[in-house]
Amino acid sequence: MGEWREIFLNEIITLEYGVGLPQENRKYGDYPVYGSNGIVDFHIDFLVKGPGIIVGRKGSIGEVCWSESNFWPIDTTYYVQPKNDVDLKWLYYKLKNLGLQKLNSASGTPGLNRNDAYKIKISMPETILEQSKIAEILTTIDDAIEKTERIIAKYRRIKQGLLQDLLTKGIDENGNIRSEATHKFKDSPLGRIPVEWEVKKIGDICKVKGGKRLPKGEKFSEEKFGYPYIRVTDFRNNSVDIKNIEYISQEVREVIKNYTISKEDVYISIAGTIGLVGTIPDCLDGANLTENAAKIMINDKKQVDKNFLVNTILFHGKKQIESSIGITSQPKLALFRIEQIFVVVPKIDEQRAIVDKFLKMNSLIDNEEDILVKLYSIKQGLMQDLLTGKVRVTHLLDKGGKSDECHP
Repeated sequence: MGEWREIFLNEIITLEYGVGLPQENRKYGDYPVYGSNGIVDFHIDFLVKGPGIIVGRKGSIGEVCWSESNFWPIDTTYYVQPKNDVDLKWLYYKLKNLGLQKLNSASGTPGLNRNDAYKIKISMPETILEQSKIAEILTTIDDAIEKTERIIAKYRRIKQGLLQDLLTKGIDENGNIRSEATHKFKDSPLGRIPVEWEVKKIGDICKVKGGKRLPKGEKFSEEKFGYPYIRVTDFRNNSVDIKNIEYISQEVREVIKNYTISKEDVYISIAGTIGLVGTIPDCLDGANLTENAAKIMINDKKQVDKNFLVNTILFHGKKQIESSIGITSQPKLALFRIEQIFVVVPKIDEQRAIVDKFLKMNSLIDNEEDILVKLYSIKQGLMQDLLTGKVRVTHLLDKGGKSDECHP
């Protein structure tokens, strides 16, 4: 079903300059305008008929975008004008796979020089039928990615609504979310809450202690073993991402051994990205903690659940933290300010019931995020294989096979 050939990019396309946006058309409109800050709608007279491809010339240099409908390419972009009979969607994926961002000119004004792009040599299928089949396969995986991202966004919206209800109304003895129509509520420093709840400062129920930086002149171990050291960059999804954990030697550990965090504690970032809150995995129990974070140690674990504490700090403490941060070039959350943060404290059984609902929702989100990571990995592999000819799709063309099949 045809061979592949090598050509220069300028043999199949021209990159046409976008046009400056008229001042009178900056407020209203019907058609998408593509620029470095995304898509904005304007009513315009000059349109490029879609579908089409837009390439960032300045700003988002080398970024390749697809427009299904008519579009207005603004003056920081190029739009792609095919010279020959070529499948436009295949061309879109091919351009995305070329890494045009690397062609950022070294001149005083950064940008993508189209003459540099024209010199790129590419390989392509001779038949438009094979191009179309490759584009169809990649579009299918893109559709799956988009669908999964929509599901994740939906679950996150649900979680946010659940967070609002559970941390202001809670769950009654029958497992239902309370309502002021059927249950008694009271005023508090954190707004209306069930009469059964208490509001306390973190300092009333916990101790707060800071982490410690490496001793002057010391550095992390080159080998990935020894004593783990947790940094703010390791905080993720109210836990710790262990993939890039750094380690310290026994000698360094001896100097800062008093600045560790337990699996029973809650961390909170106090510098850099302030207000990240979570717990650490069991495998990091006793790890050293950066000076840019603090640990919150619960006084009575029979009265306060660590996962509930994480969520009430995230929900009720956000504005309190924002108002406590010093207005300096390097803002920092002082430890005594953490102790002053108000949180809600229901009975321990209700805390655990609330946490259980959060964990179930987090599990749904985590599962979809795992699927998304796999889909992106599959897409990356498919683009590398299909857009270089390493894997051919000719058997699909000969036998009318399904688009989700491909073989070497």
